[in-house]
Amino acid sequence: MDEIREIRVLVLGDEGVGKSSLISTYVSQIFSPVPPKMIPILVPPSHALPSVRATILDSSTADPIDLNGIDSAVLVYDLHRQSTFESLERVYLPIIAERNIPTILCASKVDKGTNPPPALLSLLSKYKFVHCCISVSSKTLLQINELFLTSMAIILYPLPPLFDLTTSELKPLAVKAFLRIYRMYTSLKTLPDSSLNTFQTHYFSAPLLSDDILGLKKIVSKSSPSSLSNGDFTKEGFLNIFKMFIMRNQLEMPWTVLKAEGYAVTEELTLECPDFKWKGRMPASAERFLEGMKDGCGDGKGVDIQRVVEVIEGGVPWEEGFFFEGCWSGVGGELGRSGEEEGMAGSIIVPPGSPRRTPTQPQQQQYDSRLDDSTALLDGGSILLEGEEGSEGEERMMPADEFVDAYILSYDVAPVKTLRHIHALGWRGIKEGEKESKYIRIRVLTGDSSTGDKILSVVSRYRNNRVVVTTVPWGSQDKGNDDDFDLTVFVIVEGRDAVIEEALECCRNLGREKRRCFVRLEDGSVDLGESNAAGRCEAVVKHCQERDLETPFISEEEGDAVAWLVECATSEGGESDKRVKPFEKERRQALKRRKMFKYGAGFVGVLVLGVAGLTVWKKNARVKSLLEGITDAIGISNKSVSARTGATTTTSASIIKNES
Repeated sequence: MDEIREIRVLVLGDEGVGKSSLISTYVSQIFSPVPPKMIPILVPPSHALPSVRATILDSSTADPIDLNGIDSAVLVYDLHRQSTFESLERVYLPIIAERNIPTILCASKVDKGTNPPPALLSLLSKYKFVHCCISVSSKTLLQINELFLTSMAIILYPLPPLFDLTTSELKPLAVKAFLRIYRMYTSLKTLPDSSLNTFQTHYFSAPLLSDDILGLKKIVSKSSPSSLSNGDFTKEGFLNIFKMFIMRNQLEMPWTVLKAEGYAVTEELTLECPDFKWKGRMPASAERFLEGMKDGCGDGKGVDIQRVVEVIEGGVPWEEGFFFEGCWSGVGGELGRSGEEEGMAGSIIVPPGSPRRTPTQPQQQQYDSRLDDSTALLDGGSILLEGEEGSEGEERMMPADEFVDAYILSYDVAPVKTLRHIHALGWRGIKEGEKESKYIRIRVLTGDSSTGDKILSVVSRYRNNRVVVTTVPWGSQDKGNDDDFDLTVFVIVEGRDAVIEEALECCRNLGREKRRCFVRLEDGSVDLGESNAAGRCEAVVKHCQERDLETPFISEEEGDAVAWLVECATSEGGESDKRVKPFEKERRQALKRRKMFKYGAGFVGVLVLGVAGLTVWKKNARVKSLLEGITDAIGISNKSVSARTGATTTTSASIIKNES
């Protein structure tokens, strides 16, 4: 059973507008004479609002307006007295605005005729806390129940976040939320009846009858013919279902759906998307959802980007230049252009081999195995892919793995924005006990102090591993959180002493449990020769030897930089693993010594216990022998006594017999 919510409703307005009559008629359902001011009325939970208990308070113009503890207000004016309407803005609305209390405007005595004043719409537009205006009549009981039920319901189910009263349209944030929910139940351009029933059952625990669905279609299509296509609801039709319920003041329906998906209301009465703050890799459920889009928005192998864009009414992250603004890292190094060229929709970093490669890019772009100062450091090759802007209805297929890779990169650069974006596609959000995706994060500290402060990320694949590499120049003020990376790579260039010193200092400051490795680049300015293979890197080699770390990786001598980095990033410090934690061998030996000491101590303990046990056993054996001797002696005495007793008994028996 839901927790009961206590709500206090205050009825305000000029004298004689019918405030007390409204309250009395609602309680008694009879129009009758009332006192000048009603006492507070307690309204118990009802069938319409089972989780609300309300207190309705009357007011008098003779008393000051007290809004302390008030949850909602009913502001009454007389349709036949213009002065009472003018008092709304002159007296009451500015005071209510200070507290931003949800308010209903109530036009009383509607049974006598007269239309609402023309200035009513301007009030609704100016004061956002005013949810709606309801015309009532105490004499005929017209909409009395609706008035007070709405005054309670607007606390649980507020209107301003969803609907614009001046335009009679859903607000943009509400449209995005409802379209996201639409996407959860269909991957098609329409919503079939079976999917509509799945939606209905999920949120309201009961399916719709075929007659109910047919009636709903008639009502919605009457207001907008584009609501249906081939007998099924379109996106516009799905939105119009919510709009219909809102315009009928049945706000429980849309809010039941939104609250089930984690939406809430801010203090400014705007719709707030669920909070997706998440530390670590992208949630595993989000990755699984994106992988599933090859079936929902694709052909089972790839994802149709155009169908994704149609659903969310916007672009995918890597095609929106503003998406990564203000983020800690950028996307794709010097390759990460914003896509401002004519005909370009944006840029994306994905592994090679995509069918979307365009003539603006070299067809056989390859990077060597050098770990240089750019983000193009992986032989496996993370490359820039420029996508042509597709015309409406044109398929833009993207392999499913690359689609997920692109979102992993987006998450790594802009985690909260990316989670909100995936949520807009139909992902249900983070659940309790959520696990994070398994991919490898590598930070490459490169360049020297004169390098610009440009932090860049790419994503690549090595075997079954997704690898996200973030390149951070030495000159950057923010080098990231050490805990966010599986491996820190110190790139040093021979002949640059400043870079070497900075790398060594940074390595010393890195926690002892953090994986790290060094990569040596040869700038070609010095002929080192075989006799001096270490070049000017001797200090780094010595540093690694002293700390039992892997010697610097030489890019020109190793084949696959990605393989080497992945091994370093996943090393657990075993005998056959890479040495990427300082003094790991020493720790292993110390652990061995502790184990040997532990086992030795255990053996000595067992030996001592054995000797002690043997000694006790021997002592017990002597005691046992003594006891047995005593027992035997006692046994002989008992036998003698028994024998003597037996003889006496026999003699006595003979005497008795003889006497007989």
